[in-house]
Amino acid sequence: MENVFPPDRDARWQERCADIPRCVEDICTKEEKAPAEAGDGLVTEDSVALAFARQHASELRFCHHTGKWFRWTGAIWQKDETLLGLCLARDLARASGAAHDDRVQRTTGRSTFASCVERLAQADRMLAVTSGAWDRDPWLLATPGGTVDLRNGVLREASPDDLITRSTAITPAAIADCPNGLAFLHQATNGDADLIRFLLPACSARSASPT
Repeated sequence: MENVFPPDRDARWQERCADIPRCVEDICTKEEKAPAEAGDGLVTEDSVALAFARQHASELRFCHHTGKWFRWTGAIWQKDETLLGLCLARDLARASGAAHDDRVQRTTGRSTFASCVERLAQADRMLAVTSGAWDRDPWLLATPGGTVDLRNGVLREASPDDLITRSTAITPAAIADCPNGLAFLHQATNGDADLIRFLLPACSARSASPT
């Protein structure tokens, strides 16, 4: 027997068929937008490690020979002994997940997430060094008040680019006030003023050194 559909049913099917191209177009548009939207707010160990490197490039280095983080104090690079890198990685992981849903926050709050962020950051080219990078210029002497260039005795502002890890206990005085020392240099150099002027910065630095 031939099936006969009510006229209103045929009309509904025709409307739905006519609407198929629009539905397909909407689906394709949403799929195209989804990756971009997901990428903008995607939180992974890698993305947080990249943010860690950018945020701390001016103040942190990881030495792969000592296995320690070094932090710029404003005068020297000081070795950290308190798991500073892991602490900062945890703080950044927590902050990165704060604007997301509970699932993301639980993930970024795990200790394994922070540990992975720190490990990836250790390998970042902005932060990774070896022991050969430290204290390369023997003529530069770090002090609490700046860096002395022993070639000319000039005290200048400390720079992290010098990669100095050792410092004197005090800053050399602007004017030498050490009559006994000057008398010794005068006697030892037979009064050679140029030689005394050359030796003064080194002697001052040595007297200021904690070692």
